[in-house]
Amino acid sequence: MKSKLTIALVLALSGPGLAQNAQPLPQPTALEQVRLDFAADAPTVTILLRNGRIAAVLEGQPTPPGYRVIDGEGAVALPAFIDAGSNRGCEMGEYQVSPDRPLNQSQGVLTDMRRANRKGLRPSFRAADALALPEDGAGWRSSGFGSALISPHGELLSGTSCLVVPRDVAPRDAVVREGPFQHAAFQATGAGYPNTLMGYHAQLRQFFEDSRHQGLLLERRAAGRPGPRPPLDRDLDAGLELLTGGRLMCDAETSRDIMRWIRLADSYGITIAIRGGNEAWRVASTLAEREIPVVLTLDWGEEPEDPLAAEEDEAEESEAEEDAGDAPAGDAPEAETLAADKSEVGTSEGDAPAADAPADDAPAADAPEADTPEADAAKGQESATEIPVDSLEQAGDSVGEPDEEPGDEQAAEQDDEGETEDVDPWIYFEPQPLALERRRLWLQKRDCAMRLAEAGVPFAFGTGGEQPNTLLENVRTLVNEGLDRELCLAALTTGAAEIVGATAGSGTLAVGAPAHIGLWERDPLGEKQGVLRWIILDGFPLEQEDGEAEDNEPPDEGLEVTGSWELEFSGGDARPATAEITMDDDGLLTADCMFTSPEGQPFPMELEGRVSGSSLRLKGQAEPMEGFVIEVSLRGEFESGGLKGKARWKGPGFDESTAFSAVRKPENQGSPR
Repeated sequence: MKSKLTIALVLALSGPGLAQNAQPLPQPTALEQVRLDFAADAPTVTILLRNGRIAAVLEGQPTPPGYRVIDGEGAVALPAFIDAGSNRGCEMGEYQVSPDRPLNQSQGVLTDMRRANRKGLRPSFRAADALALPEDGAGWRSSGFGSALISPHGELLSGTSCLVVPRDVAPRDAVVREGPFQHAAFQATGAGYPNTLMGYHAQLRQFFEDSRHQGLLLERRAAGRPGPRPPLDRDLDAGLELLTGGRLMCDAETSRDIMRWIRLADSYGITIAIRGGNEAWRVASTLAEREIPVVLTLDWGEEPEDPLAAEEDEAEESEAEEDAGDAPAGDAPEAETLAADKSEVGTSEGDAPAADAPADDAPAADAPEADTPEADAAKGQESATEIPVDSLEQAGDSVGEPDEEPGDEQAAEQDDEGETEDVDPWIYFEPQPLALERRRLWLQKRDCAMRLAEAGVPFAFGTGGEQPNTLLENVRTLVNEGLDRELCLAALTTGAAEIVGATAGSGTLAVGAPAHIGLWERDPLGEKQGVLRWIILDGFPLEQEDGEAEDNEPPDEGLEVTGSWELEFSGGDARPATAEITMDDDGLLTADCMFTSPEGQPFPMELEGRVSGSSLRLKGQAEPMEGFVIEVSLRGEFESGGLKGKARWKGPGFDESTAFSAVRKPENQGSPR
């Protein structure tokens, strides 16, 4: 470390004017001691990165010379995830909606439509020209995402998206591909026509017809044939490009909107994809047959409570209270036994009485034809995740009639036991059937990905307007609810790469693939939040800051950290250090440390952090000499009364990690300072 610190100091004091604007090339890097699977017996390999791509995957072979070595410490390498649709990352700004000459309405009655009413139409807008990644892409990086489709939104035609790598670089260096999709939605900003669904359809159809006419004028002009001169109209040019082979990504949550986009696309021969798709399961067979991909944003809303589960919990609590009472079990009132029986009503589909079941051969009025998209929507309603209607009816019966009054004996018994409570008539209690219906509809949205997977519909995941960590949390929920983990991983990697048209090999760890890799200590699609340690983008490794990926669990019971500690660091130039650590009840830490420079000069530093479970995180910085700031972070695990982990040293011109261990300092030696 001594030579690096000395060199770093010299570089920090020298003039950087010639190099500070240069775009560096990625250094050849070897990711050693990494695994390709979360299985406990998965072998460790070495992944070699060169020129921004995966050069080799070695097993049981030494690392060739000339590579920067990163010790993966057994972390699992996964392809960096792909956000297949984000509304964040570009500023659309205001748009001039009247590119044609305004009409003078005072000179007579208007007998024709405006030639260029462009309200809601911005097809010539390019996201790459207005790229502004929030926090320079830190949110994507810290969640393991290596690519994101930045999408304009909010208009009938919003413009073209761009695929970016969320590195902290200039926009020109972040864009991988421009224009994989034109983006559309049934909405338009501003006042006036159009502002209804019918108007939106008319506006889009008129624009597509105008774009076709523009193409004919251009063809005649190029062939030297007579005719009017084509106007200079970049929006029409963008519309013509869409009609002659472009792809349109349509925002749609409901099955009706999905079918509207399909019919409109069929009229003009446009290839489409769907984004949003909460009700895509209703038309899954149509989507699968036409191979229309869906980018699920997993915007489910807040989860409603399950009223049946709440009743079961209350029944169990009542039974526990009865068992703990002094009265024998045989003296339990008959009313309580009936209540316990009723609490189980509606939990099984087979409980419905035969008299309530509909006749199988009853004719269905106005039934859609078997092979129409509307029939697919009707079939989807039957195949969705549902709480059966008979369960709703039985649950309603279990609540009791609102006008029903207890008998004299029951009322007297309640008075004797003191169970009668005053109910405020001004407090609204949601009827149980309504609560069940809310729950059923929410489950349908949540389980949409499962229904699409069963039907064979290609799908990926996109953040929409949410944060990347929120999307990852929702994907983890799907895995925990039964959706195949490998299918979800594919939707975040290879499936998303195919939909957005990423570079060949994207979403894989194959040789020659782009070097977009995440090193995970804990499965990001497991029961708990994943822990990301390194993210490699375009071959540039970036160690995640301590605390970015931790889950803030409370300290393990009985773990005591407060006290004096002695720290030892690996490496010939590293000197021992001491720390006086204080931990509060929530696991928050403060540590007064005394480090020693390679030259033997002591310098103090205050670190802050927390303990989560048995994991410690500390971070701070010091200025041992004017203008020379060093950042130090410690992360480790408590085991056998001691602490072991890694220390990271970061400063001007250097960034390296070393192993460390710590033991409690004997009490008779006093504080570190």
